[in-house]
Amino acid sequence: MHTEAAGVRARIECVSGTPPCGAEPPDAARELTPGDVHAWAEYHFRRTGHRRYARALCDTVQWDPPRVALSDHRE
Repeated sequence: MHTEAAGVRARIECVSGTPPCGAEPPDAARELTPGDVHAWAEYHFRRTGHRRYARALCDTVQWDPPRVALSDHRE
């Protein structure tokens, strides 16, 4: 089996505090890269000292089934 990941998208939200801060990158509506969310978390931490974040990474995977020889399907 061969799988290949592509198109990684990410979201991040600050969950520090009670109630949670809830801050997100200003462009959170668009698809961000993992590097974008990392940079935003560092920026937000430096501004606020907040250290807890909910982060989600999502990717598109293509699965290519294994090649099966015709002789493997004999009854």
